[in-house]
Amino acid sequence: MRSGICLLAAVLGVSATAVANPIGIGYVAASGGTLYKIDLSNAAVLDTQTMGRTALSLALDSNGTLWGAFFIGSSTFQLGTIDPTNGAITYSPSTFTGILDGVYGLAFDDTDNLFLMDGTAIYSMNQSTGAISGTYASCDIGGGAVGLGFGRDGQAWMAASTQLQEAPQNGCGTFGGSVPGGSGLDQIQQIANSGAVFYGVTWAGGSAASAELVSFDGTTFSSTPSLTVLGSLPSTSAAIAVPFVAPASVPEPGSLGLLAVGGALLVGAKRAARKTE
Repeated sequence: MRSGICLLAAVLGVSATAVANPIGIGYVAASGGTLYKIDLSNAAVLDTQTMGRTALSLALDSNGTLWGAFFIGSSTFQLGTIDPTNGAITYSPSTFTGILDGVYGLAFDDTDNLFLMDGTAIYSMNQSTGAISGTYASCDIGGGAVGLGFGRDGQAWMAASTQLQEAPQNGCGTFGGSVPGGSGLDQIQQIANSGAVFYGVTWAGGSAASAELVSFDGTTFSSTPSLTVLGSLPSTSAAIAVPFVAPASVPEPGSLGLLAVGGALLVGAKRAARKTE
């Protein structure tokens, strides 16, 4: 049966490899350099490690590699990759000094490009060197913006003040809509998206001891999405990383024919296997 699946994959020209980071598993960072591996369905802690520094923001790339942004000292920041099995940090060669107000968001877009948000602008990052390589957007990025993700509209999304904000590349950040009382958006510490699903860390009542994992829909932008509380997180949890999910691709007309051929081959392989039993 497995050979039939591999044959179908070969016909379609796709790989039959597994997802690098399991869907449903994420990471949150807390003060003191603590890194938690969590179940995204209920916020249960699956593993705990200690890093040499506290991660200001986290992100997972398409290979399942965990990235972090760290404060080094004297207005200096540095990117690094993190081994989630032991908390070890491998720092990027470059640092950035005197440019950023801080690091409040780190995210990969749908094509695996890395971006960093400092509360007033979004920067593209060179993954080989860890240096800032350009500016994605710097117009009307709300003061106090936290978290970073990319909605299904392709724009950058952030939590800013009491509502969400989105910003197109080389454009200006926009809000829109009034904020209903008790929306909880003013308590978000950071956000990240796994495809069309956004996750966030909130501090209920503004208390770091009441950290919670929430989710909301990222299909269509809303400045005031409805938050679903998934469970409680360890105290001071803030930065969050969730699995990279690329947008679903629409098959080309020609590949539909290949799919039919592949299906027929798979059926034939199953019948042949039965005859030999």
